[in-house]
Amino acid sequence: LKGYIRYTFVDGVFAAALSSARLVAAPEHESQERVPASDARFALLNDAFANDAAVLRIGAGNAAPSCIEVLFVARIAAAKAASYPRLDVRLASGACLRLVERHVSLTSDANFVNVAAEIDIGRGATMTHYRVQQMGARATWIDTLSATVAQDASYQQHLVHLGALSA
Repeated sequence: LKGYIRYTFVDGVFAAALSSARLVAAPEHESQERVPASDARFALLNDAFANDAAVLRIGAGNAAPSCIEVLFVARIAAAKAASYPRLDVRLASGACLRLVERHVSLTSDANFVNVAAEIDIGRGATMTHYRVQQMGARATWIDTLSATVAQDASYQQHLVHLGALSA
């Protein structure tokens, strides 16, 4: 996407060669259970098996919004393994982010994909989140998203599901 920084993950692992920017190492994942326990089963499974995570920290002070695309590619057939894409986004107070999160599969093989996304939007921050799922028709898709939106903040999510057996 023109004007967007792209981070690419293949089977849940960051692929620097397919990304337009380098990912900076983030501190250990902060364990915060935001999803009610009865709904957290698949998020906990993701937490246990995720190999890598797209950890985005957006600071305040930019006049223009940050524009980022995170592309998750599944290529392993479900008979061999599963993929556990993980997205962790934190916006500082007053920050602005436009995020395109895309999930695609390279083959028509059956895939098992268990996505977990945690969004934390600080006071007065704004986030527009486009989520596009373009998995193969035989893919099994599980998705858990938890968002915390502070006072005077705005979070808009736009979803497009074009494939998979479940969403």
